[in-house]
Amino acid sequence: APTVPATAAPVAKSGKVHAVRNGDSIQDAIDLAEPGDTIKVWPGSYTEPASPKYGLRITKNDIKLVAKGKPGRVRLLASNVQETGVYAAPDGCEYEDTSCDDVLQGFSIKGFSVEGFPANGIQTRWVDSFKFQNCYSVDNLNNGIHPTLSSNGSIVGCKSHGSLAAGLSVDGSVDVTAFDNEIYNSTTGR
Repeated sequence: APTVPATAAPVAKSGKVHAVRNGDSIQDAIDLAEPGDTIKVWPGSYTEPASPKYGLRITKNDIKLVAKGKPGRVRLLASNVQETGVYAAPDGCEYEDTSCDDVLQGFSIKGFSVEGFPANGIQTRWVDSFKFQNCYSVDNLNNGIHPTLSSNGSIVGCKSHGSLAAGLSVDGSVDVTAFDNEIYNSTTGR
């Protein structure tokens, strides 16, 4: 059976800020980042074609994705056959796996709009300490905002619409606070 992660040991943090402007690759900045770094993304529409499965894949501890400007002005759009927009989980642990031997310690995303993915919009799996703030999930067909098998998280001020399953789902996660969110034009919000 799937299990929620135990709290991971603290990690060393770099604390650098990486700037991404329209036309640059967000995933390249994530790949260059060290634990504790922040990726600040300027407004624009971004398509990240490098991964056939994910728009953005986060495998490093305590990465912060921050959209500059008003929420929703940084748009991550589906490319080709990508399934999930933003996926944060330990390296080697995919969303179809039922177990993982590792825990990703810390992840946050603020102000992004994730749009048009056929599976999930924003998803964590085996993450301890996460925060989704002022994010939008638009027409992601399975689940919009979807922290699973994760712990110690918050979902604040997010909007999700157009999902056929759940606009917001915290299946299998523990100690998650969700408030001031809007879910509409989705089958459920749970």
